Amino acid sequence: MSGAGKLLLALFLLLGIAGCVTASVRAPDEGGSYDYGLHGTPPSAPVQPLA
Repeated sequence: MSGAGKLLLALFLLLGIAGCVTASVRAPDEGGSYDYGLHGTPPSAPVQPLA
C-alpha cells in the first residue's frame, strides 16, 4: 500500500472514532441514550432489546 493509501485509511479510522465519540456524547442532550448515539438510532425510535 502506498503512503497516500495509508494516510487515507488512518484518516477514515480517526473520523469513524471521532464520530462515534461525539455521537455518544451528544445523544443524551437530544433525549437519547449512549446506545442510541453509538448505533445511530433516533431517540424517537422504539427501544429494541438486543437479540
